[in-house]
Amino acid sequence: AGFVAAAEALGLPAPRPLQPSTVRAWMRRGGGEGVLLHLTGLDPSARRLACRCLLAYVLSDAPTAPVTEVNPPEAWRVYSSVFRKDAAGTGHARSALDSEQAWSA
Repeated sequence: AGFVAAAEALGLPAPRPLQPSTVRAWMRRGGGEGVLLHLTGLDPSARRLACRCLLAYVLSDAPTAPVTEVNPPEAWRVYSSVFRKDAAGTGHARSALDSEQAWSA
């Protein structure tokens, strides 16, 4: 309401509502620097909340890519190195999404 009243007082057309795609385009053109300057003045918890809200809004109308799970059999996997030189499919040489060990760092 504040922006509408200000526009009316100045004899300007009413502002158009922001759309997520408009905000994304503005940020690509360098508008994100202004957001970063503003965010640096916030305490860390407020900054996290502001970033989450902005991200959720900007992505709210973005098309989502279909999710494809790729989980090839262990026999198709190759390891450049394995802890304790475990044989493929055993110990630390298991990386299937549903394996008991999965990936270790």
